[in-house]
Amino acid sequence: MENQGTTCLRVPAMATLGAMWALVTFAAIALWQKAPPFIDASYGSGHQPFELLGMFLSLLILGFATFYVWNRNQREPKSIATVGLWVLPVFAAVHQVSEYATPSWDWKCYVGGAEALMTGSSPYVDCYLYPPLVAQVMAGAYPSFAWVGEFLALSSPKHWMLVFFVWHSFQVLMVALLVYLLNRLVLRQGLDAFIAAAVVAALLVVCTPLERTIRHNQVNLVVLNAILLGVDRSHVRPAVSGMLIAIASHIKLLPVAVFAPFMMARKWRVVLPGLVAVVAIAVAQVMFATPSTMWAEFFVQGPQFVSGEYFRDNSFTGFVFNAVRVPVDLMGGSIRGWQEPLRLIGAAVSLGVAAVVFLRLRERDEPDDLGALGMALMLLLSPVAWEHHYVWALPLLALTAARKGRQHPLSVGVCVLLICGLPTFDVFPLSYHRLVGLLLLIRLELVQGTQR
Repeated sequence: MENQGTTCLRVPAMATLGAMWALVTFAAIALWQKAPPFIDASYGSGHQPFELLGMFLSLLILGFATFYVWNRNQREPKSIATVGLWVLPVFAAVHQVSEYATPSWDWKCYVGGAEALMTGSSPYVDCYLYPPLVAQVMAGAYPSFAWVGEFLALSSPKHWMLVFFVWHSFQVLMVALLVYLLNRLVLRQGLDAFIAAAVVAALLVVCTPLERTIRHNQVNLVVLNAILLGVDRSHVRPAVSGMLIAIASHIKLLPVAVFAPFMMARKWRVVLPGLVAVVAIAVAQVMFATPSTMWAEFFVQGPQFVSGEYFRDNSFTGFVFNAVRVPVDLMGGSIRGWQEPLRLIGAAVSLGVAAVVFLRLRERDEPDDLGALGMALMLLLSPVAWEHHYVWALPLLALTAARKGRQHPLSVGVCVLLICGLPTFDVFPLSYHRLVGLLLLIRLELVQGTQR
């Protein structure tokens, strides 16, 4: 990785690693299908391909680390330790995809949306709650996976499990890209390579939001990496930067909020192409996709999702809702009829806090700050903020750790513990530790940031 995190992305190397990832992913499926006598499984044949995937991905990581150290003649202990820290979070992700491989409720919603599109009906008839793009991409990709499944003679009449397998493996590739981009982000703050790698590893190796993102087969890492890539390229390719944020906004709507800090800083070369791309994609979906009413249905269906009722929902809506509901329940009462007013109050609090943060951004004009704080705005504005959404706080955690870790180690450590370190549990009010950590983190970066 580059010493300052500002040079060109190593696109050929990244493309090569991506191709090798695809090769080993399908090699695991092929070996499982061949079932030679020298392979076995801990949990039976159904789980065997995921264990084989863990083996192949581990070999790929070890091969990368060995090649990197050998090719660059950087064999002193500190350089080897730096490479070891780079791959440590990726190994943690490999462990997770190898051990836990059950399609989640979220994944079944994605599949339901894609299957509906494949039959020409709306993806919003069941539990699919995202903009149309995810379902459209899955529906468009499925025929290729079906062909591969037939080629490999997989017995399933439908090959969504093959799609799931590849997506599950893809999460490891996304973690590797996240490690790379976060390292570049930290290096741009002036830390050396070893310290930068240590900061990123400390954030990712024990990280409940990251673990839950993988466990729930969520698309959060794709959103996060698209925005981080956009921030990384904003100085040299501002139009591409805006378009990457636009794509993230069509995966989940919240990334539109990232444009707000760039607008405040008058980064029009990022904002204008990005907003044009957001609108152009939506218009194309309305004009050429079937059914053409998907966006209208999205805006009707989205608000119907239950928000505020779960303690692990670390949004202001969730906190306000339960701050009233729990005492009333303890007294034997009921909040029937109050639900919508409470949610509206929670939304108003979210908007108020986000507005305060947004106004403080007038002092910032660096893309790293704008992107990281823009993702914090996403969390503040969201009517539902599950623990896996908090991977979007990782860039701000990395920035603050790099800038303030030496002056305020206890404060930074508390933020990391509250957002990343603690597991998920449903106990009011203790479950709101991630929201508290985010507010402390924003205060540490904004209020004390003027002292830098």
